[in-house]
Amino acid sequence: MLTTVFSGAAVIVVLFYGLRLFKLPAYWCSVISASIPLLAYFFFASRDWPGLDVVAMHVTVFIATAFVLNLINARRRAGNEKLHWAPKLFIGFFLALFLVLGGFAYMATNGLPESIARYVLPNGMHGGVHTAFPGVVPHGEEAAKGISEHLKQQYQKNLLGWQVSVVGLERLTLDQSAEITVRVRDRAGAPLTGADVQLVLSRPARRDADLVIPLSPGVPGTYHGTLRLTAPGQWTALLRVEHGTGAAEFEQPFVSVGAP
Repeated sequence: MLTTVFSGAAVIVVLFYGLRLFKLPAYWCSVISASIPLLAYFFFASRDWPGLDVVAMHVTVFIATAFVLNLINARRRAGNEKLHWAPKLFIGFFLALFLVLGGFAYMATNGLPESIARYVLPNGMHGGVHTAFPGVVPHGEEAAKGISEHLKQQYQKNLLGWQVSVVGLERLTLDQSAEITVRVRDRAGAPLTGADVQLVLSRPARRDADLVIPLSPGVPGTYHGTLRLTAPGQWTALLRVEHGTGAAEFEQPFVSVGAP
């Protein structure tokens, strides 16, 4: 999102001053330079709808950029090289707003950078603090049913006594394949063979982006698979194990993948 916002604003600046070379009035330069990126963005957004809030941010930034360019150049055309303090204050407000909203959007997707989080967040020096937006939490009757089902699954998992360990999630890098190894043992500590094991990764705010990775058996009690994440931010990991008539799910710590 930040890439398209900043890129669109840069395109507007280039188009505006390119049109000014043809002696077009500043007003029409701003209208044309804003219209082209907006139409292009609406075309791509219609194919993969990002959400009304994201579209509104793009529209606001594109129009504000063109408006500020028109304001500056219209004053110059009138022969007054120096702007009054009021327009300067107005322009400064939009620039500050643009930077603040861009920073919030970055933190919502990727979280607060660790180099900053360790100084401004409680226990930040110890690492492992995740600040990205985790998604909405449902309430109501359906949520209550979900809690009841979770308790049943927890009870079943305790009866089975299976022990699992996962290796590879801590080494994930954006757009890079990583080998995931899962070791499963029964209550007595013996390798659990012949199990059906799946790793499910999801983004709390986008359930339609779930990734289901089936794991293949290796040496007794060991299962392997390849994982590749194509979006940065926070992911939740869930391990599903089925063996005979028994089944259990094991939650893993948050998986944090940073943008390149």
